[in-house]
Amino acid sequence: MIAGLGLVAPLTACGRSDTGADAISDRPQARSVSAPTLPDHIVNGDFSYPTVDQGSWTLVQSDTGKWYRSASQPAGPCSASPDNGWTPIPDFDRSKFGWNSTQEDDDGIPCYEHRNAVEIQALWNDGTQWAELTESQPHTAIYQDISTIPGAKLVWSLKHSSSKADEHVDEMQVMIGAPGKETVQPAKRIASDSNDPLGPVENGVIASNVTTGNGWDTYTGTYTVPAGQTVTRFSFKALSSFNVASGNRLDDISFGAAYPLSYDGNGNTKGETPRRPE
Repeated sequence: MIAGLGLVAPLTACGRSDTGADAISDRPQARSVSAPTLPDHIVNGDFSYPTVDQGSWTLVQSDTGKWYRSASQPAGPCSASPDNGWTPIPDFDRSKFGWNSTQEDDDGIPCYEHRNAVEIQALWNDGTQWAELTESQPHTAIYQDISTIPGAKLVWSLKHSSSKADEHVDEMQVMIGAPGKETVQPAKRIASDSNDPLGPVENGVIASNVTTGNGWDTYTGTYTVPAGQTVTRFSFKALSSFNVASGNRLDDISFGAAYPLSYDGNGNTKGETPRRPE
């Protein structure tokens, strides 16, 4: 239960340039799928799939089922292999991975493409994995499309840190809405390993003065699904990062359905929850 949000029914686990509540329309909005094929929860919110090399970074393309593994590439900026370092992920399950990216190939980095690339990193000591959002392209976002029930009130949460907090505090926003029409979501910091102040953050800008390995800050917010909206996109959008290769780090992304409590006049509490159509 998240304090102040009533009864929460969790589902399966799921430089700054734009801080206004504008639709995420400045990046490509492809790869949306129809509601009947969508999950009703965030998939792979802890970025534990696929398993990547410890102490390394790996780019994953869900639509091709390939990855670019830094630990297996030769020294230097370019790979001599015909596929530029991209290789098939063994037994890759796209539905188990869940994520897509707005990243395109015009980032100026030679030799390997970034299109629809989601970056996953892992610690040396225990293999803990997370995602990194960088500013190799402005406003890059990773996202998932979710099947939702109109009228449902959703509670989201995530953990965030900066790649190099002592030199730059990375910034991002949560964007939620119909695919291609996501808007900035209000957010509040509810826990901090860096002693950042708790409470609402200005303009929904998530910025944590802590570097992965030293801890995380935790953020949450709510979103009510509008009438008629059966597909909702959860986007996590970079605003600024240390450089083109190091940026916002995300982990433990999830959402649950929060329902208001009703009272029967005798002080008893009864939870009222919408039901998914049979």
